[in-house]
Amino acid sequence: MSSHRVSISSDDRGPWINVVTWILLVVMVLATTVKCFTKWTLVHKLQLDDFFVTAGALVAVGYGVAVSAQVKAGLGKSMSALSLEDISHYQQAAYASEILYAISLCLAKLGILQFLLSLARRPRRTLAVECCVIANVLWTFVAVVTVVFQCRVPKPWALFSSRCFNQSAFWDAFGAVDVSLDMACALMPVYLLRDLQLARKRKLQVMISLATRALLVPIIIIRLIYLNQVSKSSDHPKDDFSVVMATTIHVNLSIIVTCIPFIKPVMDSLQTGILASDIHTTTRTQEPSHALRWLKESSSKGKSSVSSGWPAAHPQRSFATVTSGPEEEQRERGLSVSSQDGMIIKQTKTVAVQIGS
Repeated sequence: MSSHRVSISSDDRGPWINVVTWILLVVMVLATTVKCFTKWTLVHKLQLDDFFVTAGALVAVGYGVAVSAQVKAGLGKSMSALSLEDISHYQQAAYASEILYAISLCLAKLGILQFLLSLARRPRRTLAVECCVIANVLWTFVAVVTVVFQCRVPKPWALFSSRCFNQSAFWDAFGAVDVSLDMACALMPVYLLRDLQLARKRKLQVMISLATRALLVPIIIIRLIYLNQVSKSSDHPKDDFSVVMATTIHVNLSIIVTCIPFIKPVMDSLQTGILASDIHTTTRTQEPSHALRWLKESSSKGKSSVSSGWPAAHPQRSFATVTSGPEEEQRERGLSVSSQDGMIIKQTKTVAVQIGS
């Protein structure tokens, strides 16, 4: 039997891209699986953010396949060592990878934004998250259409020809908007959860875990530096090595960091803090918030009980009445605890407040 050995040298660095790509893909798939499994154990169903992240992961796998095709066509080698057919295949694979790169980043952002939308417990906060969602979708649509037609038809994938627009300027603009959107995703939890009823240290840990997209900013900057260095290159297959490596790390880490907020300790802290905050708000407004209704979906199967205690800094106590009611009233109040015994938690109109000394 003959064995095929892959050699890595200064004249052929492409196999390094394959090694990094498939290692990161394995980690990304595992992170996505853990995220969906954690959500399933808490909510007993998959929600829209899970589908966004899973779709982003699948697109990232497609990106990995396109990059592997680039390596096979000569990425990391000098253009003089490639045939005309190899150069054509290289450009087609690079063209496909650029489209998939933009789509995967968009889906990853939608995954975390959709989750933040479920935590937005005020109309203004909901509007802020929705504005980020709209900006992300619109910008990605513009970017993908631009990439698709970056070179003149009938060969829009002919990236080495003189029939293309200024690709360096476009990717600079893409990177700038990407940094802005990632920072918006990173800072949004601070705005949404500033009144979270948790100890300061634990509250900070939750906010940091939700702000992990800020970790992508240095990678984006490094990618742009490499991209501008090779923009005037006459030997793209060889010089594109660093750009493709940075892009590969970026697209995979984008999915991985999106999954971090869904680890069980963070979700448990969010449930505890938001439940306490929303019961405190409901005491004043008599209306359950969207986040409280979301948390009800996260309660375990069968009988559920809700008990809230105030942190040391908040010694106030509020009283609620547990009573029975028809199924229609449960749906109206949005606070169903168990369909088997028809119990609901209903805030009474008279609230006793005791201030501890």
